[in-house]
Amino acid sequence: MVLSEDNSIHFNSKAILYAKERSGKKPNTVRLLSKTEVLRLEMWRRERGIKEIVIHCAEDPYEYFRRKLVDITCVGEILGYYLYVFSWKHGGKEAKNTARWL
Repeated sequence: MVLSEDNSIHFNSKAILYAKERSGKKPNTVRLLSKTEVLRLEMWRRERGIKEIVIHCAEDPYEYFRRKLVDITCVGEILGYYLYVFSWKHGGKEAKNTARWL
């Protein structure tokens, strides 16, 4: 998870999930976050807001898409980690970038 100055949140997804997420068949991502990540995320949400989500293909980090974030929900806790679902509206910018995001 990377929180960006442009009020977006970035994640990597494996190629098989990335294709479904990009196509709109799966307009969400489920993530296990540590307590530290949850504190950072919630502080960022309160102070700055998160407007977009950027998903990068793990196998090709130059390929990504950007979508309008519509919901962030904590659905539970598992072994000290928090299960978050990030959902977006399908349709938006897609690119094969020439610069790495990390």
